[in-house]
Amino acid sequence: MKYKYLHEPFLDSAKLYRNKIAIINDDKQISYQQLNTYSKILANILLSFATNKTKIVAVCLDKGWEQIVSVLAILKAGFTYLPISPEYPLNRISKIIEQANIDIIISVNDFKNLFSNEIYFIDFNKINLIATENKELTVINKEELAYIICTSGTTDIPKGVMIEHKAALNTILDINKRFKINNKDTILSLSELNFDLSVFDIFGGLAAGATIVIPRKSSKRFSLHWYNLIIKHNITIWNSVPSFMLLFMECAKKFNHSIPIRLVMMSGDWIPIDLPSRIKEQIPNAIIVSLGGATEASIWSIFYIINKIEENWNSIPYGKALTNQEMYVLNDNLEECEINETGEICISGLGLAKGYINNTELTEKAFIVHPTSNKRIYKTGDLGRYMQDGNIEILGRKDLQVKVNGYRIELKEIEYILNQHPYIFLTIVNIWSKNLLSQKHLICYIKMNQGYILSVKDIKKYLKTKLPEYMIPNFYCFIDEIPLTTNGKVDRSAFSIPDILLCVK
Repeated sequence: MKYKYLHEPFLDSAKLYRNKIAIINDDKQISYQQLNTYSKILANILLSFATNKTKIVAVCLDKGWEQIVSVLAILKAGFTYLPISPEYPLNRISKIIEQANIDIIISVNDFKNLFSNEIYFIDFNKINLIATENKELTVINKEELAYIICTSGTTDIPKGVMIEHKAALNTILDINKRFKINNKDTILSLSELNFDLSVFDIFGGLAAGATIVIPRKSSKRFSLHWYNLIIKHNITIWNSVPSFMLLFMECAKKFNHSIPIRLVMMSGDWIPIDLPSRIKEQIPNAIIVSLGGATEASIWSIFYIINKIEENWNSIPYGKALTNQEMYVLNDNLEECEINETGEICISGLGLAKGYINNTELTEKAFIVHPTSNKRIYKTGDLGRYMQDGNIEILGRKDLQVKVNGYRIELKEIEYILNQHPYIFLTIVNIWSKNLLSQKHLICYIKMNQGYILSVKDIKKYLKTKLPEYMIPNFYCFIDEIPLTTNGKVDRSAFSIPDILLCVK
């Protein structure tokens, strides 16, 4: 591999495309030269305040060009970036800060109350990005880690996935080469910084010399705004969870404009079986790609180009491994399954994470050394099987971890937090949809302690202090008894098909 660090391809692009627009965000346009200068100024500021303890720098900003300047600066200064959503509750933010030993954060004054005074706070809005003295950086990267993204855990402590520079670079450069992403492309950046699809939007786009278009903050979830950006800025690359593309297709069919998108990449959740044909109706020349993997394996590890939907398919194939990555379907004895035999999907290769920050026990449980091949593998918890053509088909989850709108959620984390409430006796959280490919909903079953009452409004208010919005269940059902199996464990299967009419929103 030519590069050693995740931001190095951007530095080459900054030399090649100095005056080309790198970022468009509302009315602001930033060239590659400006982006390089801004991030260098901020990197020098970071180095001036860093201590021997500083390894990881958090970024807590709303989606926008400021995030990209910040993550580039952090990497240029030789540190690791960790995104924190300003929408996270205080409890979650404090646990992330403590777990990762963060002592510097880049944010804005509006969010200063989210952090303790022990953390050095850099207010992005007070940085002089047109400083006349712009010292050259002499730092050499000290850290092998590029970024840490926190995912849901089985308790109220998130899991911080540690991704090395070489691992993320492998995925990004592979995708760019495979789909010929170049300096003529324009990428619509929809994903939040704490969701790893953003890693490709930023570093894949900048590596190719492409332009990144960021939706306006107030309209970031409005499909009409996306549509207008796509037409206005000639967007050619789409990268999102399938539900966003569904929304966009509903909007696009109302207009007659030719849509310039040439590549549609979808990942993070089930792709509805009829969605590719709907995309082809609106964007007939687009290449449609299903991508998959895990945050623990650097964005994506597997791909499938969707050309034709076979009549006997129940789902879109998961596909085959990307370059320098390996995908397996293994049985409980860690032996490869036969064709059509169900097993656990496992990942090996260059993309694997270093592990979970400051959590050796969880790292050793999820990342194991295969007893025969001696390869390090990550056990995804996804069930799958080999198809006749060599592709892998994904069948669902092995444990209580689910994906909703691309976000990976441990149901046990929601249960753990609710069970701490003094009024609640026991909680069961399940995922439900009309069928395998329909929209998924989190449903919460609650047995109250005798003599206590909580409204759904009360419960949601409590959860909002503990969990991000995407982890708060949609529906609630109050029950009198907890179904048990013959060995006395909670019978989760009794909750698998809820009567939606008995649930309260």
